[in-house]
Amino acid sequence: VIPIPEGETQVDVTVTEVTAPDGYQLNTESQTVTVTAGEQVNVAKVSFVNYPEPCSLTIYKYEKGNFAKALAGAKFRIRYADPHVSAQVWTQTTDRWGEIILPLPAEGALIVEELFAPEGYVMAEKNTYDVTVAKGEHKTLDIPNDKKSTITIEKIDSVTLQPMEGVVFEVSIKNGKSLGDFTTDSSGKVVVEPLEPGQIYEVKEKRTLPGYLLDETVHEIKLD
Repeated sequence: VIPIPEGETQVDVTVTEVTAPDGYQLNTESQTVTVTAGEQVNVAKVSFVNYPEPCSLTIYKYEKGNFAKALAGAKFRIRYADPHVSAQVWTQTTDRWGEIILPLPAEGALIVEELFAPEGYVMAEKNTYDVTVAKGEHKTLDIPNDKKSTITIEKIDSVTLQPMEGVVFEVSIKNGKSLGDFTTDSSGKVVVEPLEPGQIYEVKEKRTLPGYLLDETVHEIKLD
C-alpha cells in the first residue's frame, strides 16, 4: 500500500531489487511506476528478471607426481550428461598453462572425456570423468598424465670401458612389432622414447663395430 501525499492524486514510486534469490544475479535496473488515488483499487505491477549466476569449468592438466608442471596439448570433449540442459558439445585443448577454461550456459552434470594425452605422456585407464557444476560455481577438475617411459642403451668396450659409437640395436615389443633400429652416439648411448608403460620390450644387438663379436643376448625390459 503506497500512501498518496495529501493534496495529490498520484505518486511516482521507484522499486529497486536489493537482494536476489540464491544462485541468481542481482537485477540492478530500478523501475518507476505511478500509483494513482481513486475510488477503485489501483494496482501497479513491476517485473524483474534474474539470470543465474555465471558458472564455469576449468580443466587443469599436469604431470603425475608433479602438480606444478602444467601440460599443454591435452585434448578433451565436454558435454552435459542431460542434453535437455544443453546439447552443446565442446572439444578443446589445454593451453600453455595446462588449462581449459569453459564458461557454461547452465548448471548441471557434465561428462569430460580425454581424447588425446600431451606429447610424451600417456592417458590413464580411466579417461572419462563426471563432474557437477552448480549455479555460481567455478569448478576445477585436476587430471594427471603419466610420462611415457624411455629405454637407455649403453654400449662400452668390455676391456677399456670406452663408449662404442655406431653400434646398432633393434627394439621390439615382445611378441609384437619392431620399433626400429637405433644407433649409439659418441657417448655410446641411445635413448628410445617415448614408450608405453606396462609393456615388455626386447632389445638385441643387430650390428657391432669391426673387430668386435656381436652380443646375441636378447634383453627383456618391462616398463612400469
